[in-house]
Amino acid sequence: MNKLPGLGWVLFFLAVSPVACGEELDDLKQNVQASQKALEELKASREKLEDPASVSDRAALDQLKEKVSRQAEDLDRTLEELQPKSPEEELCFSATRGDVEAVKRLLHSGAHPDARDRFGGSAIEAAANGGFTEIVKLLIQRGADVNSKGMLGGTPLILAAAKGHLETVSALLEARADVNAQAETGVTALIGAKINGHKAVVELLRKAGAKR
Repeated sequence: MNKLPGLGWVLFFLAVSPVACGEELDDLKQNVQASQKALEELKASREKLEDPASVSDRAALDQLKEKVSRQAEDLDRTLEELQPKSPEEELCFSATRGDVEAVKRLLHSGAHPDARDRFGGSAIEAAANGGFTEIVKLLIQRGADVNSKGMLGGTPLILAAAKGHLETVSALLEARADVNAQAETGVTALIGAKINGHKAVVELLRKAGAKR
């Protein structure tokens, strides 16, 4: 095991407060940190095993082998906790990774386009945040709510605008996303784009009627 699989979505949850917050996010951070620590310890232990001369005696070598085995089991358990628990949750995670084919497969299999994961985030919010316009369009075609709000009221348009994803912003506006929607923090798409210096997005939002 050389890396932590499927953790792209974790970065999304850790970085975007309108989607996840509170105790659940703290638990997620702890799980990710534990996984990273376990992976580092496992790597260090395996490096010692590859060089038996670095271990003082046979008993120490046997102990190290047992330690590696325990570390691998602990890491596998933590990774299992981080994996999607339902098709709907897998849809959200696939959208976060920008995995178009997985999103198509899950939608075709019946995953609801507006379903939310365990942290309250939706697939269209995840895709908009990542700038994955094709996935945003796929979800909209399947009936996803373009004004979907995360736990703190952030909409797909607010997330995409704050990241400067011009094409995604355009797609959301074409689907009649509320250009003046406001998150609970007071942030709008226009404010997010301005703060982060995305001039082209600011111009597009103003043309679409953004007032604040």
